Amino acid sequence: MPRCTDARVMPSSFFLLQRFFLRVDGVLIKINDTRLYYEDGKNYMLREFSTRENTIAELKNIPAAFYTDPNEIAQHLTLRVTECEKLEFPVMQYESSVSEVIQ
Repeated sequence: MPRCTDARVMPSSFFLLQRFFLRVDGVLIKINDTRLYYEDGKNYMLREFSTRENTIAELKNIPAAFYTDPNEIAQHLTLRVTECEKLEFPVMQYESSVSEVIQ
């Protein structure tokens, strides 16, 4: 049950992909992907979660060599769940500034 993470970092943003790949020989193949995207200066990040899954019987027309490569088989799996959400960061209450404390 391999997990892999791919990160792309740009000067003002980043993109993160975490993938969980499950193959039960002769039974099913399932992939869960979580993607995160953040832009500098924003008080939120975007998250997308998706599940793709098929039984081996449903994949009978796909070459078996694809079954071991998550990137190759993903395009042949049926999208079962997709969720998108905006994750807002909590507003931080700052302590009094040094000049306020001295007065």
